[in-house]
Amino acid sequence: MHTVRVNDEARYCTECRAELPRGASTCTACGVFAGDVFDGKMPRRERSRLPTFLLLLLILGVAGAAAWFFYQKSQRSAMPRLDSGPTAVVRQRPGGTRRATGAVVNEAEAIRALRRHLASAPEPVTIECLVVSSQGPSGSRYNLTAIDRCKGTRLGRWVVTGAGVVQKR
Repeated sequence: MHTVRVNDEARYCTECRAELPRGASTCTACGVFAGDVFDGKMPRRERSRLPTFLLLLLILGVAGAAAWFFYQKSQRSAMPRLDSGPTAVVRQRPGGTRRATGAVVNEAEAIRALRRHLASAPEPVTIECLVVSSQGPSGSRYNLTAIDRCKGTRLGRWVVTGAGVVQKR
């Protein structure tokens, strides 16, 4: 088979669509027999692989971010709840060292006793999340309110007796 040029137009390889030089019987790009028919189709542009690569990179990035997020979330829930140490009480605060009549402990020690009690409960509250407020002494006992600020739940009203014994009211 020989190639025939019609009206001296450019010819293209039927295999790879590369332009054939005048009088060539084989394609210089792919080495395939050039054929004798010109179908009039323009050569194909070589397709870039960059969009496919960028899409794959984006998918991997999103998957990596999701894995990191869920790993961090599982690590936070697996952390042990530890007592952060003693409670700092400001001495200049009114009632900071107030002691109920007949009580062995002062108000700050009563708050500390309630915090220790709630941190060691069957469903403990982390010390960082625990808020305890005092309604002041009543006789030889202290009336306290506890709140878990991390969960936004009220833990109820508590009474700490003068000897430091905690009871729910």
